[in-house]
Amino acid sequence: MLGGTLTVVNFPGVFYAWGKQVIKGIGCELCVKALEEEGKCPPSASAYAALSKQHALAVNPALYAMICDAEAAEAGVEILFHSMPAEVKRSGSIWKIKLCKKEGLQDYSAKVIVDCTGDANVIKLVGFKIQKQKVLQTAATIFSLSGYEFKKLNKTALIAEYKKAIKKRLFADAEFGWGGKKLGDRLLRLLEGCGLNSIHVNEYYADGSKGETALELGGRALILKIYRWLKKQHGLKKLEISFLAPECGVRETVVIDGKAYITIKDYESGRLWPDALCYSFYPVDVHTYKGTGLIFRHLKDGILPIEFRPPVWRWARPPEQWPLFPPKRT
Repeated sequence: MLGGTLTVVNFPGVFYAWGKQVIKGIGCELCVKALEEEGKCPPSASAYAALSKQHALAVNPALYAMICDAEAAEAGVEILFHSMPAEVKRSGSIWKIKLCKKEGLQDYSAKVIVDCTGDANVIKLVGFKIQKQKVLQTAATIFSLSGYEFKKLNKTALIAEYKKAIKKRLFADAEFGWGGKKLGDRLLRLLEGCGLNSIHVNEYYADGSKGETALELGGRALILKIYRWLKKQHGLKKLEISFLAPECGVRETVVIDGKAYITIKDYESGRLWPDALCYSFYPVDVHTYKGTGLIFRHLKDGILPIEFRPPVWRWARPPEQWPLFPPKRT
C-alpha cells in the first residue's frame, strides 16, 4: 500500500516545531484529509504555541492509505503493487527496467527513476556504490496491547518475575526498548504505553529479501514471546494483541554513496544548503542495543534542519564528508 512508514509501520510524521508549522506539502495535505475524513481537525494557528517541541499528526493508517490511493488516481498516477525491480540498465538517455510481477518478468522504460525503496535497491541493481555501517540502529515492530488496567497491576510482583525471566535468559532487557534506570523500568514502560513503539529488534540486514524476512520473523517472534509470558502474570490473564503493524519499522539499512552528505554537525546547526528543498525536523534520536538503548537530544530552540536535493550517486568521496552517524530510515 502507499503511505510508507505511516501505513505499514504505523509511525506518524512531524510537521510542527517550535510553536509553528515548519513542514507543508503533499504529505501534510494527505494527513489533513485523513483527519478531516474522521471529522477531526489539524492544530489551528492559534494553538501552535501550546504544541510540544515536535508535534506529529497522528492519523488512521487505513484511512490514510485509502486517501493516498484516491489522490494518486485523481492525479493520473498509474500504480502497480506486488512487483519489484529485477534489473535496471542505462540505454542511451533511457533507463531499461525489468520488473518482477506475478505474471513473470516484464520490461519497462523510463527517463527518470526515483529510488524510494529506503534500501537503495535500485541503486544497487544499477551498480552504483552504497555504504553499510558495521553496527545498525535497532528496528521496532509496532503493536498494541489491551485487556488490562496498568494502574491496577502489581508492579513489584511483575518486576520480580521479569528479573527471573532475564536471569533465565528468556529475554534480554535490551529487547524492551530503551530508558529506565533500574531493571524492570522498560517492562513497565511497555505496559504503561500498551506496547506501541517499545521493543528493539537487533542484528539484522534488511536491505535484502533474506535479511528483511529474518527481521520480520524476529520481530513477531519477540512479540509472541512477550505476549505469552505476560499472559501468565497476575492481572494480565485477559491480555490481547489488538494491533500489529504489517511490517517491522526499520531505522537503518544502507546509505547511497552520494555527492554530498548531511553530517550531525550540519543537522544540528540547521546548515543552509544552496539547493535546499525544504525543512526537516526530528531530534537526534539514535536507537542502540547497548546502554540506555537510546542516544537522544533535542535540537536547540529554533533550529530547523535543511534538506538538500535527493541524493545523487558518486563513486567516491573524501573522508571529511563522511557522516558522523548513519542517517535514519524511520
